[in-house]
Amino acid sequence: MIKSSLKLALAFVAIAFASQAGAQLVYGVPPQKNARSALVTYSSLVDYLARVTGEQVDMKVATGWFEYQADIKAGAYDLLIAEPHIVGWLMDNQDYEPLVKFPSLLKYVVVVPADETGVNRPEDLVTRIVCSRPPPSLGILLFYEQFTNPFQQPSLENINGGDINVLAGLYDGRCDAALLSASFVADVLNDAQRSLLDVVLETRGMINEALVASPRISFETKDRIINGLVNDPAGIAATEEIREQSDSAAQTMVRANMLEYSGLSDLLESQSFGW
Repeated sequence: MIKSSLKLALAFVAIAFASQAGAQLVYGVPPQKNARSALVTYSSLVDYLARVTGEQVDMKVATGWFEYQADIKAGAYDLLIAEPHIVGWLMDNQDYEPLVKFPSLLKYVVVVPADETGVNRPEDLVTRIVCSRPPPSLGILLFYEQFTNPFQQPSLENINGGDINVLAGLYDGRCDAALLSASFVADVLNDAQRSLLDVVLETRGMINEALVASPRISFETKDRIINGLVNDPAGIAATEEIREQSDSAAQTMVRANMLEYSGLSDLLESQSFGW
């Protein structure tokens, strides 16, 4: 028990002081993860990437969306799993390359309490407050595609901490509806929890998140990462925790195609401040 606690404490120190350690490579984590949950979710992948690349790989967990955006624009991350519109932006502006992706389509749904009788269709959301992850979440961008009239749009209540906190915001009365990833509703919630919710809107599907690599990583190393995460049992195991949260039906991540993400930066730049 003491050894486990010491190991966990040392891991937190490594995360907190990654920038001071002279890391060869930096793995970036968006701010919906705190240091503890990031360690649980990403440490196996980071350890595997270190073995495949032969480099030290340190994890940097962004403390907020402005920091995350600034780090991305500065090219501070060598490797990260990002939403497709951010992948497209990194390709177009920083010469990053998507290596592997989750195979399922990425969709979002808006849910309301099952006993809510006043919200039965998307139009009923116009005068309501919807809890959501903060911008530049892809869910928000796809959600607002349903409401093209700027004078006929729902209001958003931004909540940090991922889908579980967004749903908690709905139950706490901070909003009338919640914008959640479809995979969270289908795979994380159980039957009893889903029975308490009604889906009133579903966004279109889009290519899923991908692991992207900076141009500082060689072509040979990128190929080793792709092959390892797709074919090596140890590499497949390294993404198990992430797949469980993001695409639980996926047996493995699959090779990404740059063409699938081409042009998606337009979605980000046209609707998100500062990009």
